[in-house]
Amino acid sequence: MLHSGYLLRLAPWFLYNASVSYSPIDNLALSFVENNLFDNTPPKDDSYPGTSGSPYNGQNYNVYGLSFYLEATYKFGKAR
Repeated sequence: MLHSGYLLRLAPWFLYNASVSYSPIDNLALSFVENNLFDNTPPKDDSYPGTSGSPYNGQNYNVYGLSFYLEATYKFGKAR
């Protein structure tokens, strides 16, 4: 990234996600998904003119931090 004639480099940002699925009966799947296991924040980008509430580009980085959800999927019809 070029800023005021200087080349700036950002530190790498790694995210770790995990998911577990269980199928108690045919056609039904239950899942638990967790994104950003370690709640890592993006690297601060001094060249981005963000506010103190968002010192990085939300278009390039996940602004939610740790998140998780449960999912149930049922497939109607004959099991394959």
